[in-house]
Amino acid sequence: MRGVLLVSGLGTNLYSIGTATAAGIEVLFTKDTVSFTRNGLVLIEGKRAEKTLYHLNIQAMDRLPKTETALRATKLLPLSTWHQRFGHVNNKTLLKMASLGCTNAFAVFNDDLSTVCEGCILGKMQRLSFKHGHEKATAPGQRIHSDVCGPIHVVTPGGNRYFVTFKDDFSSYCTTNLLKKKSEVSVTLQNFVTTVKNQKREGVRCIRTDNGGEYLSGELQGWLNKEGIKHEKSTPYTPQQNGVAERTNRTLMEAARSMLYGKKVPLELWGEAIMCATHIQNRKISSTNDMTPFELWNGTKSDVSYLRIFGSPAFAHVPDETRSKLDPKAVECILVGYCEDSKSFRMWNPATRKVITSRDVVFKEDAVYEGATVSSESDYDSLFPFEETSMVNVIFFLLRTHLNKFVSLSYNRNLILNRKKQKPIKTLRFQKRMGSR
Repeated sequence: MRGVLLVSGLGTNLYSIGTATAAGIEVLFTKDTVSFTRNGLVLIEGKRAEKTLYHLNIQAMDRLPKTETALRATKLLPLSTWHQRFGHVNNKTLLKMASLGCTNAFAVFNDDLSTVCEGCILGKMQRLSFKHGHEKATAPGQRIHSDVCGPIHVVTPGGNRYFVTFKDDFSSYCTTNLLKKKSEVSVTLQNFVTTVKNQKREGVRCIRTDNGGEYLSGELQGWLNKEGIKHEKSTPYTPQQNGVAERTNRTLMEAARSMLYGKKVPLELWGEAIMCATHIQNRKISSTNDMTPFELWNGTKSDVSYLRIFGSPAFAHVPDETRSKLDPKAVECILVGYCEDSKSFRMWNPATRKVITSRDVVFKEDAVYEGATVSSESDYDSLFPFEETSMVNVIFFLLRTHLNKFVSLSYNRNLILNRKKQKPIKTLRFQKRMGSR
């Protein structure tokens, strides 16, 4: 055997198939054996040792002259050394470079692929991938996912700034409640569990939430223990472990935002939009189930013939008992949702700033609510986005939006922006001068 290279520390002898065939040797592989022949004479035989390796039956010949030597290969360095020399690059990349011969004087000895590099841990460590953390529930109420969303920067007419969701793991049926404070979560959760217990034979067995303080109060924990309900909590700063509830809140927020802006509904009605979105989500199928959450939760198919476009202007009938002879028999409102406990619509009356319920409604689904105004202070700020607004910008804004006649403004910069508090003053004083520029 000629052209042998000595690799210090290799631990085993390797024989190259390519070198053998280049020397005129024929190599024959069968299922579990390999043979090397030349001119019909078998030189070497071997058996399969692993999936891609064969153990050859080779012994050194005593008659070889003592002067026979093996050439020493290029000096090898441990993989860990080259790993650090290359700035802690991935070990697989180094092994590939060595096998392809991409660079000169680069010989790698794979000491241990599993060696832990402290520098890589401190500089590159990432979070482990999140796998499916629980088995799918087999009946309604076995596991409930819950999460709180808020605070929302716009307060609803009822003073709400948060909402909490309770989603059933089996049916994906969701129940949503609006909250003024996070401290209301405990009472809301207890009421939800009591309702489910009265509706379903087995009730709620398990609640999965994040580690928010609203779910960890001593009062709530004691009540859950008394009711025999298991409380599963996610690891701190790991919302992925409560992914079902997190995705539910995101879906509801996106749907509510789309409905509000789609019909130019005041943002203060975001709570009604969230409740309406929940009502709709319970009556549509998901990518993982061909049955609606409503049907899985209640056992009957839902009727969606009453659904109308959120935010549509409409006329709601005024009962005879609440009006006089000459009063109009209808009041103009906008649709903001559906009643869960009766067959009626929830209508927002802009004049009284109250929500009324009515079953006798005539809708104008193709129309857009024309009474939309600035819905929040942040929206008003967008009209005047600069810290100091010049007279030219104010005049241009008014001319471009509403005024068709020439106007001159009695303008006072201090009335528009208070430079200390940065709060816009929503009053602009102007006078019309006919025939003047």
